[in-house]
Amino acid sequence: MHAPRSQDEAPRTPPRREWRIALAIAVVSLALRFLIASHCDIFQDEALYWWEAHERGVNFCPHPPAASLAVRGGLALLGDNVLGLRVASLAWGTAAILVVFALGRDLYGPRAGLWAAALFASCPLFMGVSTITTPDSLLVLVWLLFMWAAWRAASGTGWLWWAAAGALVAAGFYTKYMMVLALPCTFLALLASPRGRALLRRPRPWLALGLGSALFVPVFLAWNAGNDWAAIRYHLSSRHHWEFAWGDAVRYVAAHAGAISPLTLVGVLAGFVAAWRSWRRGDWSAAWVIAFGFLPIAFFLLPSAFTRRGLMRVQWDEVGYAVGTIGFAAAVVGRTGAAGARRAWRRLGVGALVMACAVSGALIIGSRWPRAALGLGLRAPTRQTIGWRELAQRVREIRSSWQGEEPLIVANSFSTLFCLAVHLHQRDGLYTLESRANVRYGLVEELGVWRVDEEHLTQRLGRSAPTLGVLFIDEHFGTDSDPWHARIPRRIRRSFASVERLEPLVITRGGHMIKHFTLCACRGWRGAAAPGPAETRLPVAEDAR
Repeated sequence: MHAPRSQDEAPRTPPRREWRIALAIAVVSLALRFLIASHCDIFQDEALYWWEAHERGVNFCPHPPAASLAVRGGLALLGDNVLGLRVASLAWGTAAILVVFALGRDLYGPRAGLWAAALFASCPLFMGVSTITTPDSLLVLVWLLFMWAAWRAASGTGWLWWAAAGALVAAGFYTKYMMVLALPCTFLALLASPRGRALLRRPRPWLALGLGSALFVPVFLAWNAGNDWAAIRYHLSSRHHWEFAWGDAVRYVAAHAGAISPLTLVGVLAGFVAAWRSWRRGDWSAAWVIAFGFLPIAFFLLPSAFTRRGLMRVQWDEVGYAVGTIGFAAAVVGRTGAAGARRAWRRLGVGALVMACAVSGALIIGSRWPRAALGLGLRAPTRQTIGWRELAQRVREIRSSWQGEEPLIVANSFSTLFCLAVHLHQRDGLYTLESRANVRYGLVEELGVWRVDEEHLTQRLGRSAPTLGVLFIDEHFGTDSDPWHARIPRRIRRSFASVERLEPLVITRGGHMIKHFTLCACRGWRGAAAPGPAETRLPVAEDAR
């Protein structure tokens, strides 16, 4: 196999024209994502990071602290608003497009870099996660930067690249736990050539990866030891039912067709096959694409069959598809595909780009103008982000008419509570009942630490009884006719002398009902009521939250 290019053979700086094209792709993507970010209401995960950003402690459950720390910086920069909440994600997504170009250029040349940047930027999944605030957009950026630094280091461009790789390992760990896959990916990429195997016998790669791990592992273990191992229990036990369900795995795989876009998905997977054949012919670059692209995709196939349906996420393996766009681009420009199939690859590349732009365009329309999507018979793709402003306004109206002390707000789950808190700009006097959603997202311990769980609600009402009232809010998807929509938890009825059902808040777009909020005014605290024989938790819909 061919050794990587030496420092003297490193690729020359591409012409300014190619960088300008890559920058234009990034700017257009930023403008479109800004259009969504400035008009689309918040998502429940964003509300969670907003809440964490106002807490001064470092948190590791359900995710490491990078996302909430970035939100804290954005709020300090732009104020406590939606753009402040999302500005970091917009920046990371823009930077990732440029890194894809630079990495593709180093591996396969400027033309491949431009194709990869265009395919990456047009992908609906990458557009979505780099618009709203999640750890995933930062992880994609860090993953690509780490791969680039490790490749440059392995190509003999200096020990500083290994130092950068070590720092990026630590940054990835503080972003999302799946960064641990970067370690075996690096090992496999180095193992794939004589030059790489020689590097494995030297200390620099091991020192870089070890240093990056050492900057994270002690802090992670110390936090977990002081918090009843919450993060470890959640990721290894709570979120998995450990019963094989092939249907969940099939749904997980099928969901990628829409998230990646069908032709891009086909092109990426076919690109891995072409990269494998190219590696067999001595192309070490192809080994890096396979290791950092295909391995994360293959890894998450197994957990998808053992993970509760409500927690299956297509973004789990998105770093693999990000690298996969480079493999796809290499085949399109004729660097890895069969010589006789260049025209077919080019047609597939153009078709994938057009289809991905169309799907992403539909995402933009559905986010910016939900009525248009519903008018075409499509369910609004952002139904979870709809209705929070209306709910906050209704809560303000109810409070203004409440006689006596301002009521506490009690929500059915963390998602309702935190989304409402963002629009009320309030964190005191808000509580959530015990619910399956809180358990499913690994937040039971943290809700207690933040003093917003049912136990602290009971304590506060006990100290203030009987003067303090409660406004109970329950969120539902579907129609008013669903039988459990009208049900008020029996614990609520037994715990208060008076439970008055208020006029519900029905959220509609284009004549279609999106969601429904049940609101109840509760007065006269009697004390916490024990659950009945058939009631251990507040009923929570198993929807697509």
